[in-house]
Amino acid sequence: MKLLLTLFIFCISFSAFNQNWWESFDGDGVTDIDGNFYPTRVIRNVVYEQEWMTRNLWTTRFSNGDSIQKIFPDFPISGIGSQIDTITTPVYANWDNDPASVIPWGSFYNTLVVNDTRNVCPTGWHVPTKEEFDNLVDIVNSSGAHTRLKSNEYWIQSAGNNESGWTGLPSGKVDNPGFRYRGYRHYSWTSTRGFASASSVNDSSNYVFRMNYDSGGVGTSCYNVPEWNLIPIRCIKGSLANTTEIQIEKPTVVKILDLMGRETEFKPNVTLIYVYDDGTTKKVLKIE
Repeated sequence: MKLLLTLFIFCISFSAFNQNWWESFDGDGVTDIDGNFYPTRVIRNVVYEQEWMTRNLWTTRFSNGDSIQKIFPDFPISGIGSQIDTITTPVYANWDNDPASVIPWGSFYNTLVVNDTRNVCPTGWHVPTKEEFDNLVDIVNSSGAHTRLKSNEYWIQSAGNNESGWTGLPSGKVDNPGFRYRGYRHYSWTSTRGFASASSVNDSSNYVFRMNYDSGGVGTSCYNVPEWNLIPIRCIKGSLANTTEIQIEKPTVVKILDLMGRETEFKPNVTLIYVYDDGTTKKVLKIE
């Protein structure tokens, strides 16, 4: 009887250990097509095992060698607020147009880079899905994930202890007003599609993984993050994942206007107004 009771207590303790156990250790690292080297970290528990870059991506090319258009100097910094939301080409930017800023912040990309089948991550790696980010939070125990995933420097306040080695930086993003939230928020694109707002199917975007400086909140959402925002990418090891995408019925362009309201034909490198069959309009600038 005493032996049975001992075994029973041991089984309960072992089960509890399995539910909370996780570990992380250095991976082999990976090099992108530009020759940039990224340290990596294996993070796992009894259910999942993942290997992540511990720095934000800063490649200028897709994995097949095709170049990604750099948003500057084509657009001056002073003009970003009125032009960034019209770009319909895969683009990237460096913080304040400073190439040296890629250490530590990486580069900032729009969703046309993220969703491109040429794959912006190194061969054998991919942009994580929403589910893979959610699993990362589960691995390090969701209640303390923000502390374990945040870097221990660069945050305005409430830095993490980086116990996981994932090194989540408060890199901010580039949106309509310009460069924002560095020191305050971490953003990383996912490859999973969703809606940026509940009011319009035209606000489709990718989910974003985020952490804030002023709260313990950590997780994925796509609210208020339009697809033309420029946001860092953190790659995960493995073949290209199947993305979960909400099927969106896209409106058809019925007319193209210039900024004077005159009907015209498509022209590259010129801001135009697209008129859709659902009555909506959108400013579009395609770079070639």
